[in-house]
Amino acid sequence: MRARSALAVYLLALVAPASAQTACPASLRPWTRIELHVGLGLAGGGEVSRAQFRNFLETTVTPRFPEGYTVIEATGHYRYKSGKVAAEPARVLVILTKAPNEAAQKVDEIVRIYKTRFRQESVGRAQRIECATFD
Repeated sequence: MRARSALAVYLLALVAPASAQTACPASLRPWTRIELHVGLGLAGGGEVSRAQFRNFLETTVTPRFPEGYTVIEATGHYRYKSGKVAAEPARVLVILTKAPNEAAQKVDEIVRIYKTRFRQESVGRAQRIECATFD
């Protein structure tokens, strides 16, 4: 009996951290938050203009996530493959989704298009589960 109790406590300890990550207050539900960190600096100088970025959102992001997203103005600091460190204007695109597997391909497309269109070395990407609601 003691061995069973010890085993049960051990198994609960293993499971608790994983379930605690998605346990939300009653008024909230687990959503997947995806962030894309994009630089606005262009190779050879200059920056992606507000009009160019707005066009990118309208033609690339909105069709893939018509339910919505958020854009945050930022300053990014990045070390290029060459070793050069630069600070540049950036944007953080935040997408909340209940369907992360379906969103993954769309996000991959957004990243590929941004890198190609604006000749970017990389786009930062982060993903986590968080509690949210849209009431």
